[in-house]
Amino acid sequence: MPPRSPLDDRLLAATTTVRGQDTAARLAAVHEMLDLAVRPGADARAIVLALAGLDHAGTPPVLRETARAAIAVITRMVPAPRVEGGAALWGIADAAAFDPVASRRAAAGRPAVSVAIGTSAGGEPVTLDLRRESEGGGGAHLYVSGATGSGKTELLRTLAVGLAAAYPPEELNLLFIDLMGGSAYQALTALPHSVGFATQLDYPTGTRELGEAIAGEVYRRQELLRGGGYGPRLVILCDDLSALVAYDPGFVEVLVLLGRVGGSLGMHLVLADERFEPQRLRGLATYLSQRVALRTYSAAQSRELIGVPDAYELPNAPGHALLRVGEAAPRAFRAAYVSEQYPPSWERLPDRPTELDVLIGRIAPHGERARQLWPRG
Repeated sequence: MPPRSPLDDRLLAATTTVRGQDTAARLAAVHEMLDLAVRPGADARAIVLALAGLDHAGTPPVLRETARAAIAVITRMVPAPRVEGGAALWGIADAAAFDPVASRRAAAGRPAVSVAIGTSAGGEPVTLDLRRESEGGGGAHLYVSGATGSGKTELLRTLAVGLAAAYPPEELNLLFIDLMGGSAYQALTALPHSVGFATQLDYPTGTRELGEAIAGEVYRRQELLRGGGYGPRLVILCDDLSALVAYDPGFVEVLVLLGRVGGSLGMHLVLADERFEPQRLRGLATYLSQRVALRTYSAAQSRELIGVPDAYELPNAPGHALLRVGEAAPRAFRAAYVSEQYPPSWERLPDRPTELDVLIGRIAPHGERARQLWPRG
């Protein structure tokens, strides 16, 4: 992984200070961020987003006005950002004109459940292949971890819509689980690939029924496999895993079952959380052969997840990550960003859709709705 630059260190210090309590120090940090934004190689978009976070009633008026003025200067002097969205990464010239049927036809024969999730420092696509090692993939299950604001949820959203763009619902389905959230994945349920969205579950009834539904799908696929096949692959995306495990510790047993036999049945886990705590997962970590580390809270957490401390030194901007597949050395990349407004612009318009919205709108009409797994009928 390339070392963090002096610009990254200065930006990290400024963004930390600007969230503090000392108004004079925060004002100085805003001026520092303005100075950084106009320098070559700076992530001006991340700086604008950080400054925009000061525009609320709880910010001292002088600080709020200074941040607004800084944003105005940056957006006037720096060209509008060319954000690496998912569409460009997947070879889609214009998200609004995307034809998923033609795209899938042109890509016939591609490996099952494989999708690019970002780009390396050299600009090459970084692809996640959830096939088992015996099928030529990197392993059936993935764990994503990183500190608050590092881009975990965005990565899962990118992965989900990228898979939906690449494969029809008769080949691949998606189940979303976010116990405490809701809005981040709601739009994705419009995809015909979605077999359900489990959120705001009550304990013990709701979590028990979800576990039973998933276990039932395992047994159903085992029966189908005896007849020669198991149907479409199922990718289960679970955000904020620790909240689910804390809420219902017994749910880990369902995840361990999936880790153990899911790959042979076309069932894939994509788990995300702020920390990687294998001692709470009761052996599940053994099956998580693919791991993405975004910026971590400590070098020790990075080492626990990917075997090296490097994720702690990642730049203080969302999407910077390291992918480790099996025992291979981690590979640095920047995750694609599908939540940018479409088309990209410095100007923030509340009624403008995101790239994710546009892609979902193009994909949704194509394909029969998948058989629903949740809520149970």
